[in-house]
Amino acid sequence: MGIGGSLNGHTGTCLDTISNCATYAADLCTITEFKAWVWENCAGHCNLCGEFSQ
Repeated sequence: MGIGGSLNGHTGTCLDTISNCATYAADLCTITEFKAWVWENCAGHCNLCGEFSQ
């Protein structure tokens, strides 16, 4: 179950928007160059729910 609102700088539910986030290497969640992509696509997998984007 996701969290509604815009806690991470995006509106909508704080869930993964693609089905294969778990197949990416763990460091994907921390690589600065992929930050926007991660927020948009794999926020749930990367445990970003409840955090604010900068």
